[in-house]
Order: sequence, then structure tokens, then C-alpha cells
Amino acid sequence: MVDIQLEQFLRYLTPTTINQIIVEFNRAEEDNKTRIASDPIDPNIIKARDICRSFMRRNWEPFGYEVE
Repeated sequence: MVDIQLEQFLRYLTPTTINQIIVEFNRAEEDNKTRIASDPIDPNIIKARDICRSFMRRNWEPFGYEVE
């Protein structure tokens, strides 16, 4: 259900904005690597990033936009 809601939300954003969201998710993942192992990153962050990437590939990559 959340996947569908996120995809619906992404339809209202520009490709640049979606790529910026992906960059922020990547930054959160990198920051997590420097944190204590007992405090793992929320798997929903990774899932949301993957949904954003998939959305970009399907909807914007054919028009020349690169996916972060």
C-alpha cells in the first residue's frame, strides 16, 4: 500500500526533485555505515529509495534523464 502511495506522490514531482530525494536516501545510507552497528538503518529508507529509482527508470529515463 505504501509503495502505491509513494508512486502516486512521485507523479507530482519533477525528475530533478526525485533525483534529489534519491541522493538524500543515499546520503542516509552512507551516514549509517559510520554509525554503530547496533543502530541499523531503517529498511524502509532503502525500499523507498529503490521505489524512487524504479519510478525514474520507468517514467523519466526514456526521456534522457539520468537516475542517481
